[in-house]
Amino acid sequence: MDKRATIFTDSQITLDRLQNNNIHSHFVKETRRKLTEMKTGGWKTTLGWVKAHAVNWGNELADKLAKKAAFNKTLRKSYSKIPKSVTIKEIE
Repeated sequence: MDKRATIFTDSQITLDRLQNNNIHSHFVKETRRKLTEMKTGGWKTTLGWVKAHAVNWGNELADKLAKKAAFNKTLRKSYSKIPKSVTIKEIE
């Protein structure tokens, strides 16, 4: 089985932080750990950038789903290192 994953983001700063070994924020460390875990599991991962708000169907869908999740009061919180209020402010 060919295990390949391409992960796209519209955040260039996120890609830059992942490549900078001097950055030790929880999010960056956790993302690096997950990527290493995938590699150990035989996955070949590629990170890519897409322009935000450029009518890219996949990116627009991801933004829509993230906004829906951020405002959903019944969802159980699965990531608590960034306050929900910050996330909501970023996507409004």
